[in-house]
Amino acid sequence: VTCYGVIRDGRLVREMTAAEVDAECADYLSVRAAEPQLALARLSDAFPAARFSLMPGDAIRAEGGVTAEAAGAALSQAGIAVTELYVHERDIEELFVELMGADPSIPAPDAAAWSQAAGAEPPRGYDGRGGGRDA
Repeated sequence: VTCYGVIRDGRLVREMTAAEVDAECADYLSVRAAEPQLALARLSDAFPAARFSLMPGDAIRAEGGVTAEAAGAALSQAGIAVTELYVHERDIEELFVELMGADPSIPAPDAAAWSQAAGAEPPRGYDGRGGGRDA
C-alpha cells in the first residue's frame, strides 16, 4: 500500500494512503437548498447510483456523476428552492496547502509510534523532533 506523509516544521501532520488522497481530491457537486433534508431525500431518490452527504452548514455533497443541471432540475421540479449550486474542484495542491495550515499544537508521533506504523525502526539518530539536517 502506497502511503504519503505531509511534514510541517519537522512534524508529521497527516499520513494518507493513495486512495485517501484520491478521495480527498475528488471533485464534487455542492448544493444548498432552503430545505436541506428534503433536498437530500429528493436527490437521493432521483439519482440512486450517486452518493450524497450533508456537510457542515447544511450543504449537500453529491458525488458519482450528478451534474449541476440535473440536480437543479430535480430540485426545481420538486418545488425545492436552490440557494447555491456549484462544482467544487479540489486538487492535490489545495489539499497540501490546507494540511500545511493545520494546527501546529497537534503533537507529532514519537519515534516508537513512527516505527510501529511503518513496520520498521526509525532511522539512526531520529529522535521524533524533526528539525532537518541543520537542526
